[in-house]
Amino acid sequence: MKALAVFVLVAALPAQAQMYKCVDEHGRASYRDQPAAGCKALDLRPSPPLSGAVRSNPESFAVQDAELKRRQFEREAAAAQERAAQEQRAAGPRQRRSHLQAERAGRPRLHGRREPRPAPRAARAGAARLSVRRTWLFVPGADAAAHRAAARSGADVIVLELEDFTPPELRPRARALSGSAFELWRKSGALAAVRVNPLEADGLEDLAGIERPDVLMMSKVATPEQVQRLEAAAPPGVELVPNIESAAGLLRTVEIARASKRVSALLVASEDMVADLGTERSRDGVELAYVRARFLVECRAAGVEAIDCPYTFSDVKGAVADARYAKRLGYRMKSLVDSSHAKAINAVFTPSRRELAHARKVVAAFERARAAGRDRAKVGGALIEVPIYAAAKRLLASAARS
Repeated sequence: MKALAVFVLVAALPAQAQMYKCVDEHGRASYRDQPAAGCKALDLRPSPPLSGAVRSNPESFAVQDAELKRRQFEREAAAAQERAAQEQRAAGPRQRRSHLQAERAGRPRLHGRREPRPAPRAARAGAARLSVRRTWLFVPGADAAAHRAAARSGADVIVLELEDFTPPELRPRARALSGSAFELWRKSGALAAVRVNPLEADGLEDLAGIERPDVLMMSKVATPEQVQRLEAAAPPGVELVPNIESAAGLLRTVEIARASKRVSALLVASEDMVADLGTERSRDGVELAYVRARFLVECRAAGVEAIDCPYTFSDVKGAVADARYAKRLGYRMKSLVDSSHAKAINAVFTPSRRELAHARKVVAAFERARAAGRDRAKVGGALIEVPIYAAAKRLLASAARS
């Protein structure tokens, strides 16, 4: 009944009414027209235009903007109502089965104790895969065949692209395909992500029309205020990954990364960045050398992960060379636009047996040196100090997770 009341309240609101978004301890969102503890006011004012954009009728845009937001609130309230009904229907059978599940949950041990059964192999593999995000593959939103090819690619994260890869007239179809695409990609062991248009463009319609993703990306982010508006409009609990595509955005990378606690990573673009710099894209990527190096440093300083720009040529050899360059800079993740590149780039960002063996030698030698009272060790003629030891530990921990 509470969810139904929220739905009625939202539907009855005028387009310019003040709304407050409240999220409970389970991540469920509700909306009200009065302030309350733990609730956040939503900005229903019209979005500011993109830099250089001109609107012929600001008043009609304001009405459209508020109406799109209102539709999003209605959609979330209806989803909350459906979840509540499903929980109520499932409560009875769940309680009756609880004692039987407890008996079957583990296998007998000595003294009558039980221990949990290990997860099935497929489930363990899927859980491990979700912690690895080496490759972020962008896929045209309205192309179902491309969705199926992406599921077979081996990419760790697959992104339903609703901006440049999806013309405006195809975006309704792309949004409608989001549910089946996300399900397919999750079954393959990948994270299901989506990149929406800026909220100043079609972003609000994108959010209202898609199913819930694991990761939400937004293109052309140049200010922290854009991230704050995205957080307010996004489904609760979904990770945010703003995309930096201009010189103005690059100069505010730290601010953008810290604009929301839900920002887990940032991505730097190639084609739009090159256009903004006034140069041309090349296979060796020299025109983006400074951008990629600075972006990585800014992300590390902000405490978020950095996703390298895509290699936008078709040859696998060039994609591998570009990925190796990114790895030397310090990147651990890379975006891509060609599904045939995924496995090769995964291999670049996966530690080799030789690298793992060397890391184990470094850790063992340094720990022996410390136990003997020395401040550093030597492996293969190289002096091993705390930073190198810490890096070797991180490499081994990352390999264990994957």
